[in-house]
Amino acid sequence: MIDRRPAVIAQCHNVGDVVATVRFAREHGLLVAVGVAGHKRRGAQYVRRRNVIDLSPMRGIDVDYTRRVAKAEPGVLWGELDRAAQYFGLAASGGVV
Repeated sequence: MIDRRPAVIAQCHNVGDVVATVRFAREHGLLVAVGVAGHKRRGAQYVRRRNVIDLSPMRGIDVDYTRRVAKAEPGVLWGELDRAAQYFGLAASGGVV
């Protein structure tokens, strides 16, 4: 039921790539949709005439052990975050919908 032929799929590796992609879309009158690691991978973001920003290559994880905080980029999967946290004796919590 979905036309899955976007105009462009930009695989972004950093924030600069995202900024350049949004500028490109604006200059060419394209709608923008965001795709990430797992959710709706084949879903509604892949539709005709959209510029899809694929964030799945952005997989950086930074664990601050002393503050007990982790920062994860949008392409990180739960298993990857869990492994990074467990390395420091921490746990990553999440929800199920």
